[in-house]
Amino acid sequence: MSASEPRFYVTGGTLKPGSASYVERPADGELLRKLRAGDYCYVLTSRQMGKSSLMARCARRLGGEGVRTAVVDITQIGSKSEGLSAERWYYGVVYTVHRELGLSTPLKAWWQELAGLLPEQRFVEYFRDLALTADSEPVVVFFDEIDSLIGQPFAADFFAAVRSCYNARGREEVFERLTFALLGVATPDQLIHDTRRTPFNVGHRVEVTDFTAEQARPLGEGLATDEDRRRHLLERILWWTDGHPYLTQLLCRHVAEAEREAEGPIEAPAQVDRVVETLLLAERALREESNLKYTAARLTAGGRGARPRLRLYLRI
Repeated sequence: MSASEPRFYVTGGTLKPGSASYVERPADGELLRKLRAGDYCYVLTSRQMGKSSLMARCARRLGGEGVRTAVVDITQIGSKSEGLSAERWYYGVVYTVHRELGLSTPLKAWWQELAGLLPEQRFVEYFRDLALTADSEPVVVFFDEIDSLIGQPFAADFFAAVRSCYNARGREEVFERLTFALLGVATPDQLIHDTRRTPFNVGHRVEVTDFTAEQARPLGEGLATDEDRRRHLLERILWWTDGHPYLTQLLCRHVAEAEREAEGPIEAPAQVDRVVETLLLAERALREESNLKYTAARLTAGGRGARPRLRLYLRI
């Protein structure tokens, strides 16, 4: 897809691994290296930072290297509030992994044969009996949106089961080929908050950062045909967003549209400011751009998350 096409920029949702507007950051290389080495990883940060896009890109690259990968979106499995029992929830997770790995072993019959075990025990046994015996290749399972488990009655058991697979490496060599990556909006201590259980403290944390000016430079390809104008437009966009991934993609997309529709030349800063005024600073902004609610919550929070880009929201 060329930079001049409207879908060059992707706002909301997961960017396809080959998307032209994907911005590579240090987290890309770090997550890939750690998973290659068999390290459990977690990417836990605020919404709209590109976690799922990072995951999709990493999964594809690992798959190209012969690693068997599975991606499980926890929000697609369901919850107790939707009438789902722990039995059905765990089966849904295992079924998704089984399908993603392309295994042909009849799963339902195997699951029913172990009906005497707790669901979380069957989760661990699944990897021992089926996923890791299909061949000798490494297996990496990504669990996305894990924060949706917080508060669920079976959450602590699930994370304890994940940690159990990690601990099994010391006893069973087969588990050395199994690696998990957890992604979501949470902190490790939130994953198991029952004081009677051991906290979830395994794995390597991968931090997803905002775009630097150098990292964001490829985004300028979709803004204008003139190189100087592309540079000035992108500089002004980053002045507003401080490199926040979602906001930067969003502004780039709308500035590119404004450029195509403009009847005459407008100074680059003024062009960007005009788009910001209409798109983000109008009273209807938070109503019409639902993703901005998550972004604004982070940007206006105190502590480490409060960044200079607050200037974007002072009038909302």
